[in-house]
Amino acid sequence: MKQDAGVRRAGKLSVDAKATPFGEYDAALIKAIQERWYYLIDNSTLSPRSGKVVLEFNLLFDGRISDMKLTETEVGEALGYLCERAVTDPSPYPKWPLDMHRIIGGNVRPVKLTFFYF
Repeated sequence: MKQDAGVRRAGKLSVDAKATPFGEYDAALIKAIQERWYYLIDNSTLSPRSGKVVLEFNLLFDGRISDMKLTETEVGEALGYLCERAVTDPSPYPKWPLDMHRIIGGNVRPVKLTFFYF
Protein backbone atom coordinates (compact mmCIF):
# COMPACT_ATOMS: atom_id res chain seq x y z
CA MET A 1 0.00 0.00 0.00
CA LYS A 2 1.35 3.42 -0.88
CA GLN A 3 -0.43 6.50 0.46
CA ASP A 4 0.40 10.17 0.21
CA ALA A 5 -0.31 12.37 3.19
CA GLY A 6 -0.28 16.11 3.78
CA VAL A 7 -0.99 18.50 6.62
CA ARG A 8 -3.76 21.09 6.49
CA ARG A 9 -2.18 23.53 8.88
CA ALA A 10 1.04 22.76 7.10
CA GLY A 11 -0.42 20.95 4.07
CA LYS A 12 -3.16 18.42 3.34
CA LEU A 13 -3.80 14.66 3.36
CA SER A 14 -5.04 13.45 -0.01
CA VAL A 15 -5.80 9.76 -0.44
CA ASP A 16 -8.13 7.80 -2.70
CA ALA A 17 -8.27 4.76 -0.44
CA LYS A 18 -11.71 3.75 -1.74
CA ALA A 19 -10.07 2.73 -5.04
CA THR A 20 -7.98 0.01 -3.35
CA PRO A 21 -9.23 -3.54 -2.76
CA PHE A 22 -9.21 -2.70 0.95
CA GLY A 23 -10.85 0.72 0.61
CA GLU A 24 -12.89 0.85 3.80
CA TYR A 25 -10.05 -0.49 5.93
CA ASP A 26 -7.51 1.83 4.33
CA ALA A 27 -9.81 4.85 4.64
CA ALA A 28 -10.24 4.22 8.39
CA LEU A 29 -6.48 3.70 8.81
CA ILE A 30 -5.62 6.91 6.96
CA LYS A 31 -8.29 8.86 8.86
CA ALA A 32 -6.84 7.75 12.21
CA ILE A 33 -3.30 8.66 11.12
CA GLN A 34 -4.39 12.01 9.68
CA GLU A 35 -6.34 13.00 12.78
CA ARG A 36 -3.42 12.11 15.04
CA TRP A 37 -0.96 13.96 12.78
CA TYR A 38 -3.07 17.12 12.82
CA TYR A 39 -3.38 16.89 16.61
CA LEU A 40 0.38 16.47 17.04
CA ILE A 41 1.14 19.40 14.74
CA ASP A 42 -1.45 21.64 16.40
CA ASN A 43 0.02 20.87 19.83
CA SER A 44 3.67 21.07 18.83
CA THR A 45 6.04 23.95 19.33
CA LEU A 46 7.87 22.93 16.15
CA SER A 47 7.62 25.19 13.13
CA PRO A 48 6.63 23.12 10.10
CA ARG A 49 8.83 23.53 7.06
CA SER A 50 8.06 22.62 3.48
CA GLY A 51 9.11 19.13 2.50
CA LYS A 52 8.21 15.51 2.82
CA VAL A 53 8.65 12.60 5.19
CA VAL A 54 8.54 9.00 4.00
CA LEU A 55 7.80 6.17 6.43
CA GLU A 56 7.86 2.45 5.74
CA PHE A 57 6.45 -0.11 8.15
CA ASN A 58 4.59 -3.39 8.36
CA LEU A 59 0.91 -3.53 9.21
CA LEU A 60 0.24 -6.87 10.88
CA PHE A 61 -3.03 -8.80 10.52
CA ASP A 62 -3.97 -8.01 14.13
CA GLY A 63 -3.59 -4.24 13.60
CA ARG A 64 -0.17 -3.83 15.15
CA ILE A 65 2.67 -1.88 13.53
CA SER A 66 6.18 -3.32 13.22
CA ASP A 67 9.51 -2.41 11.68
CA MET A 68 8.88 1.35 11.45
CA LYS A 69 11.55 3.10 9.37
CA LEU A 70 11.95 6.77 8.59
CA THR A 71 13.31 6.36 5.06
CA GLU A 72 13.37 10.02 4.01
CA THR A 73 12.93 13.42 5.60
CA GLU A 74 13.32 16.84 4.05
CA VAL A 75 12.07 18.56 7.21
CA GLY A 76 14.33 17.17 9.92
CA GLU A 77 14.14 14.40 12.48
CA ALA A 78 11.71 16.15 14.85
CA LEU A 79 8.97 16.59 12.24
CA GLY A 80 9.72 13.08 11.01
CA TYR A 81 9.12 11.83 14.54
CA LEU A 82 5.69 13.51 14.56
CA CYS A 83 4.82 11.46 11.47
CA GLU A 84 6.01 8.27 13.16
CA ARG A 85 3.87 9.04 16.20
CA ALA A 86 0.88 9.78 13.96
CA VAL A 87 1.11 6.15 12.83
CA THR A 88 2.08 4.45 16.10
CA ASP A 89 -0.06 6.36 18.61
CA PRO A 90 -3.45 5.12 17.30
CA SER A 91 -2.27 1.51 17.03
CA PRO A 92 -3.29 -1.19 17.29
CA TYR A 93 -5.65 -0.67 14.39
CA PRO A 94 -8.60 -2.99 13.76
CA LYS A 95 -7.83 -6.57 12.77
CA TRP A 96 -7.96 -7.20 9.06
CA PRO A 97 -11.28 -8.35 7.64
CA LEU A 98 -11.23 -12.02 6.56
CA ASP A 99 -11.33 -11.15 2.85
CA MET A 100 -8.40 -8.77 3.24
CA HIS A 101 -6.39 -11.42 5.09
CA ARG A 102 -7.21 -14.00 2.39
CA ILE A 103 -6.27 -11.66 -0.50
CA ILE A 104 -2.98 -10.60 1.12
CA GLY A 105 -2.21 -14.26 1.75
CA GLY A 106 -0.09 -13.66 4.80
CA ASN A 107 0.06 -11.85 8.12
CA VAL A 108 2.13 -8.82 7.06
CA ARG A 109 1.33 -5.94 4.72
CA PRO A 110 4.17 -3.55 3.83
CA VAL A 111 3.06 0.09 3.94
CA LYS A 112 4.76 3.21 2.61
CA LEU A 113 3.34 6.59 3.64
CA THR A 114 4.51 9.95 2.36
CA PHE A 115 3.66 12.99 4.46
CA PHE A 116 3.89 16.40 2.79
CA TYR A 117 4.48 19.52 4.86
CA PHE A 118 3.53 22.72 2.99
